[in-house]
Amino acid sequence: MTPRPEIPTPGDPPVGGDWAVGFAWGGRRVVVDTTGDEIRATGEDGEDLAADLPGLVGVTRGLVLDGEVVALDGQGRPAPDGTDTLTVADLLHADGEDLCDRPFDERRARLEALDCGPGTLVPPVFTDVAPAEVLAVARRHGLPGIVAVRRTALYRPGRRSPDRVCATVPGRLGTYASMRDFTVTPEPTGGAPEPGEPIFVVQRHRARRLHYDVRLEVDGALASWAVPRGPTLDPAARHLAVRTEDHPMDYAFFEGVIPAGQYGGGDVIVWDRGTWRPARTEDPAAALAAGELHADLVGEKLAGRFVFVRRADDGGRKEQWVLVHKRDDDAVDGWDPEAHPRSVLSGRTNDEVAAAPAAMWQSGAPAATAEVPLAGPTRPPRPRRPRTSSPPSTPWGPPARGPSAAGTWP
Repeated sequence: MTPRPEIPTPGDPPVGGDWAVGFAWGGRRVVVDTTGDEIRATGEDGEDLAADLPGLVGVTRGLVLDGEVVALDGQGRPAPDGTDTLTVADLLHADGEDLCDRPFDERRARLEALDCGPGTLVPPVFTDVAPAEVLAVARRHGLPGIVAVRRTALYRPGRRSPDRVCATVPGRLGTYASMRDFTVTPEPTGGAPEPGEPIFVVQRHRARRLHYDVRLEVDGALASWAVPRGPTLDPAARHLAVRTEDHPMDYAFFEGVIPAGQYGGGDVIVWDRGTWRPARTEDPAAALAAGELHADLVGEKLAGRFVFVRRADDGGRKEQWVLVHKRDDDAVDGWDPEAHPRSVLSGRTNDEVAAAPAAMWQSGAPAATAEVPLAGPTRPPRPRRPRTSSPPSTPWGPPARGPSAAGTWP
């Protein structure tokens, strides 16, 4: 059975000399197993991704590799129209031997002595540079962050490990930033919101499973949760809300179809929208970090005070939250979101959007061009956020592979 990837612990860049530090690429994390008759690829949730990643056919046989699949251009930079590449970070099995119980330094040395095959790269790790310095380089190049692994650490498949720390670039949009070269594009990277109250949007999204994407504008980006049973006005309900990556503001009023094979493929409607105001705090970002946010919503369907509460960490990949509605003047016992299926933007249902989408969202493309208008009703213009300046232009060298990869500073 192919192991699931080890889960990093979010945190600040670690201090000390016993860490090996590499870049986070914002791609699809995967463990690739070529030891059997068929190539297997397992994601962080245990899902089988092999069918979605045909480029893995060139990976050298007899290996189990941990890495990310990311689209790279000819210079090794993340690019929406690049070639899917397996960026290999760790070696779990080789030469018939399980290596999970070996220290990272040994696994890494054996990895760098291998040729992992076409369609793969072994990006550098740094053992003599402070993690905070590597994070600064990631920021300059528009990457989402770094991953630091303790050099003596064993590999814990499928578990969150304190010996594998991910630190994100402050004020960036993580996965969103990893797909863009900010020396070229003037797209926003999460700047200040426009004057007035922040917006919220709820999108009813039929992907692999039906869920509602609840998004609140926080510091110029959309803090997001996937809520399988949807938000409700019923104060007795306690609904699971899975924290997902922040989304760009340009995504706020998208309604249409995400193509099959792309992340989140399926039909989307704008189920509700409006403004919101934080309650019991002047700093919603700090409240989110602390694990409890009270929000007063004024929408076309939703209204009143909602509370987002983070559950205790159970070792899973994504944060588990609970979404509740306070018993206030807007509460309605037994209120079911599924009884209100139409878009507040177009008046259509998911079925109607799927049959004749007004737009298509290319999830790997820049926000400015990701939404592709199709035949359908004209949608009202959505609010725009001010553009921010690009970081300094710095030459980007192609990622190294093989024995010279470790410790090579760009």
